[in-house]
Amino acid sequence: MADSRAFITQKLVAGISSNIDSTEKILNTQKMKNLLSDSQIEIIQSEISVFRKNPTEYVSVMIMNPPITEVSPFDLT
Repeated sequence: MADSRAFITQKLVAGISSNIDSTEKILNTQKMKNLLSDSQIEIIQSEISVFRKNPTEYVSVMIMNPPITEVSPFDLT
């Protein structure tokens, strides 16, 4: 079971990493700076930073302990 969990986690990390790269590029555009508030951008950048520090741990924690509440983009305004 641990081997399958590690395999799945690594696959998720690989997929998420490419999405994070794209997100960072898009987040740094003027269009996003016009659409999102500074605090929204900071929240996104903070989450990306946590992921980048230890992607495997980040994914493992999110899988084993999903957020209790969902945050809507409208809640971040």
